[in-house]
Parts: sequence; C-alpha cells; structure tokens
Amino acid sequence: MAEKNKLFKDWIEKAIAEKILLFPLEKLDELLDLVEVVEDQDTFLSDRIRIMRWNGQFLVQELNWEKQCVLHRLNNLEEAQVKLRQRLETYERMWDGCGCKVDHLT
Repeated sequence: MAEKNKLFKDWIEKAIAEKILLFPLEKLDELLDLVEVVEDQDTFLSDRIRIMRWNGQFLVQELNWEKQCVLHRLNNLEEAQVKLRQRLETYERMWDGCGCKVDHLT
C-alpha cells in the first residue's frame, strides 16, 4: 500500500511541477483518497470537475474526451475557482448547442 501511495504522490508532484498531467481514469478513486476535495461539480457532459488541495497546492481535475483524468496545477484557490467556473460556463454553452469545444490541455 505504501508503494501505491508513493506512486500517486509522485503523480501529484509531477502535475505540480509540469502544470498539466494525464493519468488513467481507473486510478481516480485512489487519487481522491489522497487529496482534499475543495469543490466538486457535475459538468453533465464530461463527468465531474474538482478542485483539489495537496500540500498547499491547488489542482483542478477533469476528464478529457478520451476518458483520461487531467490535472491542472493552479497558483491558488481563486485561480482554481476561475478555471472551474470557466469550464462549467463552456459546458453550459455546449449544452445549448454553441458548437464550442473544451481543450482539456489548456
């Protein structure tokens, strides 16, 4: 178990260092056990989007269209909340048929 936790901690640290990280969906529940989920919203189009805190760092987690988890590192809670709100606004426009798309790597 300790080795598995180290793997997830390494993934989180890599996301913090690189700003964006992809990881397998089947590992999401285990990752969620290691972080504090600050906010969790349903997108209604692409699963859930979450703000997570890890060792004082803020991450936004979402699913891309290939069903991979995407972690985005943000500088603070306010930036994470802006990212989450912008995504939710885009999904709402998509639901209304705007033809817009989400680039999960930005």
